[in-house]
Amino acid sequence: RLHLAVLAPPAEVARQRAAARGDDAGERFAHLDAGMREELAGFGLWLDNATLTPEQTVDAMLERQREALLPDPGVSQYARR
Repeated sequence: RLHLAVLAPPAEVARQRAAARGDDAGERFAHLDAGMREELAGFGLWLDNATLTPEQTVDAMLERQREALLPDPGVSQYARR
């Protein structure tokens, strides 16, 4: 079973966090944000953790882990009903 969990604060929050760490990752990967949100919409758990502490983020991911479960590509969508 495969799960996908994406920490997805708004791009500006990600940039601010990276800058606070002295990291340029927020700028290096900012161009991917919109495309990932569009192309992967509906797959896995996308968690906006902009206002969450690390502990709250973990709690939210554990509480919502079923949302992160990806469909089994070997099982027909009709067989899952």
